Amino acid sequence: SSGINAEYGETIRATDSSNVAIDDLADKMPEDSPRFNLYRYSHLKEGKSTEFVPVFIYYVPEGGTAKAKSLYPCAIDCFIKKLQSLNADIKLRLEFSDMADMTEGVLYEMIYPPDRETLLASFRDVVPAKRPGKRGGWIKVLPV
Repeated sequence: SSGINAEYGETIRATDSSNVAIDDLADKMPEDSPRFNLYRYSHLKEGKSTEFVPVFIYYVPEGGTAKAKSLYPCAIDCFIKKLQSLNADIKLRLEFSDMADMTEGVLYEMIYPPDRETLLASFRDVVPAKRPGKRGGWIKVLPV
């Protein structure tokens, strides 16, 4: 996980580097501050060998400051280009407002959609879960 720290001249600094299951990633995210995450998704594909898929996840909570919400989007493309220059072969770029909506099932289907028509239909039908005290989140899939 990486965050922009205004104390250091608004540079991107790594805040954590650890092995985390995708379903536990939400517990690592602050409730009031955006984060960039480079997640190496480890899984079995069709019950066969383990696959490692690099996924860029931009988490932007509904309750963040206006400054943070404006700084992060400006830095995304430069940050991804820097990661790619370091040989990070990012396969998927996602944006979430509520990391609780990021589950292994969601991630797997976004990487391996059954077919384009099914994927497009699923995006129309995606309604993030509402939790007490929250308005509900949103999910975006963007080109890398």
